[in-house]
Amino acid sequence: MEFNSVIKNITPSASMSKGLSEVSVFANLAVGSPDIAPPKEIIELSKSFCETPNYAYTPSKGSAKALDNLHKLIFHSNPNINPTINLSLCSGAKFGIYLSLKTLANPNDHVMILQPYWLSYPDICISLGLHWTGFEYDFEQKSYNLELLKQSLHKHNSKVLLVNNPNNPSGQILSKAFLQELITFCEKQQIWLLLDEVYKELIFENQSQIHEWIISENVVRVGSLSKGMSIPGMRLAYVQGNETFIRNFNLFNQHISTCVNSFALYLIENLSKASFENYTATCAATYHTRYLLAFSLLTNKGFEVMPSEAAFYLVVKVTPNYASAMDYIDSLEKKGIIVTQGESYGKQFKDYIRVCLTIPEEKLKETLDLF
Repeated sequence: MEFNSVIKNITPSASMSKGLSEVSVFANLAVGSPDIAPPKEIIELSKSFCETPNYAYTPSKGSAKALDNLHKLIFHSNPNINPTINLSLCSGAKFGIYLSLKTLANPNDHVMILQPYWLSYPDICISLGLHWTGFEYDFEQKSYNLELLKQSLHKHNSKVLLVNNPNNPSGQILSKAFLQELITFCEKQQIWLLLDEVYKELIFENQSQIHEWIISENVVRVGSLSKGMSIPGMRLAYVQGNETFIRNFNLFNQHISTCVNSFALYLIENLSKASFENYTATCAATYHTRYLLAFSLLTNKGFEVMPSEAAFYLVVKVTPNYASAMDYIDSLEKKGIIVTQGESYGKQFKDYIRVCLTIPEEKLKETLDLF
């Protein structure tokens, strides 16, 4: 019996295949699953839901109450965004990326992806019959050559530019000036800019809303509430775009996912803005402390670490200390430490590993001392 020729050749997720294994290890630094307990309000809402549970289907986009609260929590009641027209809930940001690409592009269209990229992007593109190219990071400038990026988008006749900001795995943030010029260019060239902003609530310093200023018909934003609230298993994400995009996005969403689960919807309907903002600020501060600790320990050991501004990851260069990243990963696994190979985030990063900072500080220090 034959299987789908595309799906059977999809690459296993480098982070999930080992990171979500049930095998006991000394330290799992492969999966970005927050270890910080959710806020008390989430626990109280969970109890409240159980008192009068509702397990029925929910509106495909999300209820009006949920979309209105999402508008307050994430978009700060931005008057340029109409919650009932420009927003939709979805089951996890990864699914939001998949369904957005399905909505925006046709088979054989081209997608440009900035390196380093979230490792699922290429395989999502392949599963949809899309061509993709990874645009190289400029290590010297610690950013991207904007003019070369424009030329590459034009050369490939790209339909979509996929940008992860703040970045997973590097934790770096694109400047507002860079994004503004890039959006203006994409508007003129009729290129969609698909903006993955899952970690925008976990910025270390200057907690400004980094995408609040964006007003563009050709930008689609995908983000996650469940990641920021340390409840990633709830798979509660959102997409924001123009009215036509959201309408088409939801057409397919109705057939594939139907709706988010009723418990997740209840949480988004009732979560308070104060709780959300205070909690995510506390989490960002915690991850910042862990980042500073890890950066100091690893650089003192002679490793080259990419500077980070957000989220809970480190990108660490392990050559020339070791012959290759895979050799070093093998040596760590013998100690019971699981990390992810950097090449999964772009060919430029074959000499790197990604380290998750999602274990308590003392355990993190104990683990990094073994590096």
